Amino acid sequence: MVDTHKSIITMKRILVVDDTPGWLQFNTAALEKIFDKDDICVETAVSAKDGYDKVLFNVKTPYDLIITDLQMESDYAPMIAGEWFIRQVKTFPSYLNTKILIVSAMYNIEMTADLLGVDFLSKRMLIGGGELPLKLKLEEMGIIKE
Repeated sequence: MVDTHKSIITMKRILVVDDTPGWLQFNTAALEKIFDKDDICVETAVSAKDGYDKVLFNVKTPYDLIITDLQMESDYAPMIAGEWFIRQVKTFPSYLNTKILIVSAMYNIEMTADLLGVDFLSKRMLIGGGELPLKLKLEEMGIIKE
C-alpha cells in the first residue's frame, strides 16, 4: 500500500513568476529535472499581478518557494514589478517561511535582492549552465537537502 500522506507532506509547492513564456518554460523544466516530478507542484504566473493573485488565493497553504523575475509589467513605478510583488508576498504572515529567489537579467539584481532580503540568480548563469546553477542555488537556500 502506498503512503500518500507522506507524499503530500514532502511535496514542494513552487510558484514561478515571469512575463516571458520561454523563461516560464525553462524554469518549470529545470525544476522538473532537479526534483522528482512526484515531489513538486509547480504553478506559473505571467505577471506580478497574476503572481500576487495566486499568492493571495493560496494564503492558507503558502508556496514553499517563489521564483520571480524583476522586470515585468510597468504598473508599479517607481518600483519594478518584481520588487512590488516580493514586497506584497512579505506582508502575509503565512509566507514568512517561503523562500524567494529572483531570477533576472537586471544589472543590479544583487543590490535589489539584498534590499529585499531574498536570494538571486542571474539569467545569464542559467543560459550558460542550464539547470545546474538553479540546483546549486536551491541547495544553498536549503530547498534541496542532499
